[in-house]
Amino acid sequence: MKIFFALAVVTACTLGNAQAAERTAKEVTAADGVIKCITAESGWLFSSSGLCKDFEPPQRIAVGETFKANGEVIQIGVITVRELKKDIKWGDIEIKKGTKCSAARSLSDLPNGKDDHEGTWLHIADCAVIE
Repeated sequence: MKIFFALAVVTACTLGNAQAAERTAKEVTAADGVIKCITAESGWLFSSSGLCKDFEPPQRIAVGETFKANGEVIQIGVITVRELKKDIKWGDIEIKKGTKCSAARSLSDLPNGKDDHEGTWLHIADCAVIE
């Protein structure tokens, strides 16, 4: 549960935050080899997020490549890159500065700070831009 909250915090704190500059990329790589697939759903009373089921990562993290998650094939249409300029501390959760990336079918699949968000995306906490 703590990891999902940390991922939500990193997204919320970096999107539109003066501490982070955001841009898009055509291709990135996970510098540490770790790619997390996250899915969010909203319901009548509750919203939930967590790791994807049956996740098969893409060969490359690039626009046009595909990954499998939750029983479907998803084609990457957008990659966002955020340069977190300083560490963020939220309660007992600490997020280290550095390059953070997200990849999804479209921007609407990425968290936007609203409770009713739905989507599936890749989160790369230690990201390097290739193109």
